[in-house]
Amino acid sequence: TSAVQPRPPLIVAVGILLGLLAGISYALVMERVRRRIESPQDIHEVTDKPVVGRLPRQRALQRAPASLVWNQERMTGLQESYRALRTNVQFLAEGKRVIEVTSPDPAQGKSTVVANLAVALAQIGVDTVILDADLRRPMQHRIFGLENTNGLANLLTVRDPQIELKPSGIPNLWVIPAGPPPPDPTELLHVRLGNLVDRFRDLDALMLIDTPPVLPVSDARLIAPHCDGVLMVVSAGMVKPTALESALDRLEIVRAQMLGIVLNQSGADLEATGGYYYTSPESAAV
Repeated sequence: TSAVQPRPPLIVAVGILLGLLAGISYALVMERVRRRIESPQDIHEVTDKPVVGRLPRQRALQRAPASLVWNQERMTGLQESYRALRTNVQFLAEGKRVIEVTSPDPAQGKSTVVANLAVALAQIGVDTVILDADLRRPMQHRIFGLENTNGLANLLTVRDPQIELKPSGIPNLWVIPAGPPPPDPTELLHVRLGNLVDRFRDLDALMLIDTPPVLPVSDARLIAPHCDGVLMVVSAGMVKPTALESALDRLEIVRAQMLGIVLNQSGADLEATGGYYYTSPESAAV
């Protein structure tokens, strides 16, 4: 007297269940594939290393090559963030002389961070030397407007090199450019860098070493054991958690001393901007 098949309630229930399972599976897959590091909380899920600095996003810097922020207008919040990073690095690097700055992947802003952190340190009287050890894509000579005809690559090719520090134009800050790109940068760093870093320690200055990213090439891992600490620059929204974890694991293999993570392009917030204390003259007059 009634139909045996189909059973609408059963079909609807099965359809709802399958739809939920498909939606949940899709969400998990997309989260796994598309997720990026966006905040310090995301970093803490990957590592227990501290976030030693948060640099707010500046669209002007995203559209331009690496540059200094200290003489640019509307960069007050970013300048204050670099001062905060300077303070943290001073405490973490107490007694340390050579610090490597690297990143998991390219285009994270590490060269910009090195240059501006060095200026921040020099501003308070800390003798600082930037060593551009990115022999593949050097940037420091461009940031400071220096010639790149002679630099680290030349020092690595001779047994008893004469170290030449080039004035940056900023008091207390000197630069050693990368020099002409060598055909075998990894081999040069592997054979000669250790003895050269020992000589750099005699300069009686804090040295920041700008190195290539960790994951694409092995240069950063060769340099890390000769340094007193390593800073990892991560640009918000551009690095997957797995990439950061892999980079940290590779540095741990060579027993690198991780000082912490610098979260770059992290967006403006109350902690990063410093806008409360740094107002324009017009607003101060009001």
